[in-house]
Amino acid sequence: MFRDFVGLSAGALAMFVVITLIEALNVKLFPIPPGLDPNNPAQLVAIVAALPAAAKALIVIGWCAGAFVGAAISARIAEHRLIIALLIGVLVVVGTLANAQQIPHPQWMILTGTLLPLPLAWLATRIVPGHAPTPETGERWRGS
Repeated sequence: MFRDFVGLSAGALAMFVVITLIEALNVKLFPIPPGLDPNNPAQLVAIVAALPAAAKALIVIGWCAGAFVGAAISARIAEHRLIIALLIGVLVVVGTLANAQQIPHPQWMILTGTLLPLPLAWLATRIVPGHAPTPETGERWRGS
């Protein structure tokens, strides 16, 4: 149980960091037009609408990469790898839907952001090995 909590926490943190870093890169590559304030909801809608397709694709890549990396880290730590990794994918889906409620996005972004995170989280559990069993007993370490 403790490993699951730590895995979920570490995976959620990693997911957040990856998404934030990719979105920061997006702002560097595709700066906000001068005179528009991203803190103003009406102007934020205009900013998103004016983004080129590459910038929108990079946003979706951030969501997907966040789901994959977060799930991979949580799967490496957690005892119940699949469940915890899929919870990370669900967090990304919920975040995508909440974001889409506040800021209008093209339909393809919403579909991609809701359909890909769960399969990517599942894939992370298949690629990343779980925590190692102890050599003496062959059982997994469960903490002190």
